Amino acid sequence: MDFKEPGFIRVALVICMTEIIGTSIYKKYVTSLNLKGNENVLDFGSGSGAASRYIAQHLLKGNGRLTCVDISKVWMKKIKKKMKIYPNVEFKLGDISKIVIEDGSYDHVFVNFVLHDIEQSLRQKTVNALSRKLKDTGIFFVREPIRKYHGMPAEEIKQLMTQSGLKEIDYKIKKSFLEMPPNYAGMFVKT
Repeated sequence: MDFKEPGFIRVALVICMTEIIGTSIYKKYVTSLNLKGNENVLDFGSGSGAASRYIAQHLLKGNGRLTCVDISKVWMKKIKKKMKIYPNVEFKLGDISKIVIEDGSYDHVFVNFVLHDIEQSLRQKTVNALSRKLKDTGIFFVREPIRKYHGMPAEEIKQLMTQSGLKEIDYKIKKSFLEMPPNYAGMFVKT
């Protein structure tokens, strides 16, 4: 895999977009997941922690745990700083197929605007690794942009999930002005 750390300008833009413009969008999306609070959640590609902080807040209610996973040292440094107020969060740096995380140990896997950035030839391997981390009947939440020039087709997302032993139980295509670009938000259960 040809991974390149984000530069200063990209980091600044992402933080600006997610912290200023996207705060209400991330909060609303995480709330829509209806977390009980007692779950173990794996947040894959947690990046700046824009959604992670809302997940951690929900999980504080019931002693739930959040594991933030990212391949980027830059983003890991940022998220650790942001999330230090949450005692229910741990961090794992590295490739999901190589880091030590016990299979079948998570109630939910959360992936937000990450799969489209993974080299297409590695997407199935990545989704397979994430699926293995789920408990039986665990839920995989995925949200991805679906524009041709920025994103991936909804059908490709569904195919990746199905080939990993996951079954779609709900999805929405959002095309609002605030949530540019249009995105696919799906829920899959491990069968």
